[in-house]
Amino acid sequence: MRRRNFLKSHQANVYKRSRFENPYFSGEKQTSWTRYLIIPGIFFILTLIAWGLIALPMMRIKSIETVGLVTIQPSAVEQTVKDLISKPVFYFFPGDHHWFLQTQKIANQLKEIYQLNEVDVQQVGRRLLITISERITRAIWVSNDRYFFLDENGTIVRELSPEERLEAEEQINTQTQPSNYLQSPIFAIWDTSNSQTQAETSTTTPNPSLENEGGRISTLLLSTIDNFDLLLRSSTIQPISYLIEKPNEIWVTAKTTLGVDIYINGAGDAQEQFDYLQLVLSDYRNQIQDLEYIDLRFGNRIYIR
Repeated sequence: MRRRNFLKSHQANVYKRSRFENPYFSGEKQTSWTRYLIIPGIFFILTLIAWGLIALPMMRIKSIETVGLVTIQPSAVEQTVKDLISKPVFYFFPGDHHWFLQTQKIANQLKEIYQLNEVDVQQVGRRLLITISERITRAIWVSNDRYFFLDENGTIVRELSPEERLEAEEQINTQTQPSNYLQSPIFAIWDTSNSQTQAETSTTTPNPSLENEGGRISTLLLSTIDNFDLLLRSSTIQPISYLIEKPNEIWVTAKTTLGVDIYINGAGDAQEQFDYLQLVLSDYRNQIQDLEYIDLRFGNRIYIR
């Protein structure tokens, strides 16, 4: 009986198995340190791309345009918007960038600062288009050496800023055309009784009102003065100011460049009173400087002194 050589058989099996084994895979794998840089590298590249897009000038607002303003100068509003978008967003990102432009916040701040009716801010390419509906009118209420804008209902909207007041005073005193802050000729209604108002010192206080029964001067009075003022400006007569004794008074004294006081009825027809004034001026062409007043408050009964 032959004796088996178990050692020889074992060596043959080991040899056959080794033919099909790769020592590279059977050993401990070597990990390259470069694989740990892949994720940070991708993040760094994306950061560079994002920062490049943020820094591109073509991604910034280039111009600001306002439409719908009647009394306030567009340049004043546009400068305010420039100041608002020049502030960084989240303490770091540019406020005038397309990605970080906060149009609704701009609209809310403009509405609060200027006491506007409606504000719509739209981004059109690199242009910021601001459509505005004003609440204030050409009328300015003066009482206790304070100047206030009135709305069409005769309610105080806000106090004039120092710059607006200087320009309003220049218009009143010299009859010059508006320039920097006011784009429409204003007319001032002076309360000779200097009644107190409920306005606070802030120029952005909403809806302060005059201390009278209706919380405002008469809407009819305001409309009459407005129309009479426009008629005067359409002629050779330049209005200076309008005086009333108290907020709910309807008798108005118009001060003009004629140098003679003109009394008008704030509840009357502006066109009719202006027509009577033209008749008086025609009859007293060479004596106007000698007159003290022209009273137009009682229709066709005109009193002259």
